[in-house]
Amino acid sequence: MHLAWGPHNTTESYRRFLSYMFHKLQHTRETADAPTAYRNAAEFIDDLLLVRESLQSNRGERLVRTYVDSLLRKVRTFGFHLHTLDIRQHARVHARAIEELGPNPDRSTNSAESREVLETFRAIAKLKRTHAAESIRHYIISGAETAEDVFTVVRLANIGGVKVAGSADDPGLMPVPL
Repeated sequence: MHLAWGPHNTTESYRRFLSYMFHKLQHTRETADAPTAYRNAAEFIDDLLLVRESLQSNRGERLVRTYVDSLLRKVRTFGFHLHTLDIRQHARVHARAIEELGPNPDRSTNSAESREVLETFRAIAKLKRTHAAESIRHYIISGAETAEDVFTVVRLANIGGVKVAGSADDPGLMPVPL
C-alpha cells in the first residue's frame, strides 16, 4: 500500500503505523473488498493489540488505558457495525417458494413471491461479501412448526449463495424458528 507519509520521519513509528491503520480503515469503509482494506474487525483488533503491546513495553500505559483499551472494547463489542440486521419471513412463503422452484430455481416463470425470496437470499450473500459479514447473522422463520421449515430455509439460502455454516471470516446465517 502506498501512503503519502508527508512530514512524518522514520523515527515516528507510532504515527506511521497509526496512519497506515487509518488508511486501511478508510479503504474498509469505502470498498470492503479492496486488497488494502481490513477483511474483518479481527484484523483491525490484531493491529490494535500490536500497538497496545508496544506502548506497554515502552512506558505508554496511560495511552493504552485512555485510548487503545477503550477502542478495543468498542471494536470487540460492535465490530465494524453498530447493529446486526435480522431478516424475517414466514415459513409458508418459504414452503411455497421451494415447492415452486423445484430443480430449476432460476426460471423466469417463478412467481413474484418466489423471486423475491431468492433475491432476498442473493442480497444477503452480496452484503455478507461486500460489507461486514457479521452484520447479518440471523434469519427468523415466522410460523415455523417443524424441522422441515428450518431445512427449507437452509436449502433456499444455499440456492441464493448464502453460507449457513460459519467460517473464520463469516459467522454464517442461523435460521431461527419462531
